[in-house]
Amino acid sequence: MRILIGQPIHEEGIEQLKNDIENNKGIDIVLYPEGYLSSEEALESACKN
Repeated sequence: MRILIGQPIHEEGIEQLKNDIENNKGIDIVLYPEGYLSSEEALESACKN
């Protein structure tokens, strides 16, 4: 099992999350800190992608 543990810099969007997933094909689980998704818009965007 491959786990990606992210330590992103706080941002308005989800660019770091998208880049981490695209650059690490074959991962099974993505862990990002609580509070990374700073708004409901960011949450909705993450769910769509």
